[in-house]
Amino acid sequence: MDHYRYGRKKEYQVAATIKRKFGFQKVEISPGSRGEYDILAQSGRKKWMIQVKSTRDVDISPSRLKKEDEIKLKRVAKKTNAKPIVALVSRNQVHIENLDDGKVHLHDKLHKLRKNSLY
Repeated sequence: MDHYRYGRKKEYQVAATIKRKFGFQKVEISPGSRGEYDILAQSGRKKWMIQVKSTRDVDISPSRLKKEDEIKLKRVAKKTNAKPIVALVSRNQVHIENLDDGKVHLHDKLHKLRKNSLY
């Protein structure tokens, strides 16, 4: 599996995981990977803009998100009253953290995708 497909699959797994763990009513994956965020999750007033960074390595560092990308994500999140979130994925583990205050929302296994299901 090439890097793009691997990363895209992990985006879908993160979407499924946050929908299941946090009960977001609306979870959208952005078309393509060049925007400030990969996933938009909403439930009532609660809104997260999530940038997913993934690797096949055993560990992943928060430094995978470039400083300029972090600034862009924070800026667009602030404009729309959303929380800027980074989801760091290493194999089938995910670490979800708020970029504003450093609060860790989740450190757990990724949700497995069902066949013929987006998430």
